Amino acid sequence: MFDEVYYVPDALAYLDGGAETTWVHPPLGKWLIAAGIRVLGDTPSGWRIASLVFGGLVVLLTYLLALRLLGSRGWAAIASALVATDGLQIVQSRTAMLDVFVATFILAGVLLAHVYGRPSSAEHQSKPIWLAASGVMFGAALAVKWAALPVLGFAAVAVVVASANRRSEALRVVGWLGLVPVAVYVFSYARFWSQEGLDLGGWIELQRSMLSYHLGGVGGHSYASSPVGWLLLRRPVTYFFAARGNTVQHIVALGNPLLWWTFVAMLPWLVRAWLRRSDHAADVVLLGFAATYVPWLLVRRTSFLYYLTPLVPFLAIGVARALQRLWQSSFPRAMRHGAAVSYLLATFLTAALLLPVWIGLPIEHDHWRRLILFPGWK
Repeated sequence: MFDEVYYVPDALAYLDGGAETTWVHPPLGKWLIAAGIRVLGDTPSGWRIASLVFGGLVVLLTYLLALRLLGSRGWAAIASALVATDGLQIVQSRTAMLDVFVATFILAGVLLAHVYGRPSSAEHQSKPIWLAASGVMFGAALAVKWAALPVLGFAAVAVVVASANRRSEALRVVGWLGLVPVAVYVFSYARFWSQEGLDLGGWIELQRSMLSYHLGGVGGHSYASSPVGWLLLRRPVTYFFAARGNTVQHIVALGNPLLWWTFVAMLPWLVRAWLRRSDHAADVVLLGFAATYVPWLLVRRTSFLYYLTPLVPFLAIGVARALQRLWQSSFPRAMRHGAAVSYLLATFLTAALLLPVWIGLPIEHDHWRRLILFPGWK
């Protein structure tokens, strides 16, 4: 389906001792797909098992980060449930593409950086290890897709700004969030070095070619869309469609509308909380949003909504934080509790209704038309 036609053949080439043919992204994501094929064979399950495993890790990591930010197991569980029932997360976790790998490594890097910056008494004993581990995770994210670079930059700045001694902290950050990710990235090209020797010029030329590709012009792909409309889910990407008689099977990488549109509505509150420095959870969510979404507004090449896969955990944590604030507010108890519970039920019901077009279940054509609310969703 969709870009699987590039990444699965590359993974098979790796296993056969050959080289990739799609060089526009670094190798690590394709090696992860290859690992799944090694375990389950050259089958659809083999192609996609790595994505499924990493998709599950995103749910777990969301819980762990939300637990630190929200201070409640219940609200952390709600945040992870919102991720687990988001359509974009579900589709990318079932498809042999690269974005769920990027999302996992980015989320792990942010979590470890947060542990470093705000360690508990038990974590403080091994504090530098957390920053080093964060650097490894960010390096792995870069070795899947360059889209992780802005997140690394934002995280590095946040760690320095939060420090009492910014000069010495900056030196540590240069080492652990600078040199370590670079080392991981270079190591991800082990196959290149083994085949080409220490051809540093050839490797640099490959990086220049990748950069030239990513700075290229906008093409005419039918599912390409402007990042301006991504948060509103104006043009998701269809990965599979088949109609047989009155039955339709459709797989569309579409986020849960109630989750995404609620996050858009709460963006002003996030910005206000950041300006007032009144809510640390909102600070981290806004940082994740700025790093995974805003840079795409500056990119001129052909782009697709599924590039926002790494944003989904931050959407979920942000909405969970807003619900937590509502739950703890001074409004009448029945009103605030009723509103929060009603929203969650509506969000999970929306996920249940849209599940057929996230996993390709056969449904009647008339039912499919009721699910596809807008022309851009086809």
